Amino acid sequence: MVDGTDKKKEAKKKLYRKHHLIFTSKDLYDGFNLLIFMAQYEDDIIIDDTIIEYTGNFFIYHIKCSYNLPLNLDICKNQNGTVIDVFFTKGVEAIEASDIF
Repeated sequence: MVDGTDKKKEAKKKLYRKHHLIFTSKDLYDGFNLLIFMAQYEDDIIIDDTIIEYTGNFFIYHIKCSYNLPLNLDICKNQNGTVIDVFFTKGVEAIEASDIF
């Protein structure tokens, strides 16, 4: 028998949207593990998978995640193309950021 709390959990899961966010960096981004940790524990973003690829010239970071609002990444790079900081933008901020590009 399913109780009310199980129904609420199922309803909440259905609200979550799948996201595949990608960014590149010339060198390894030292803050990647902290970014993922903070996304999970402070922003309540469900991290499904993370992948780091090296092409020989640069690194490609993939973040597959779930969240109930639109998500985007705000990337700060230095003049060499190395990522120095990454922020998640959520909701309306994410929609506005994606319209710019």
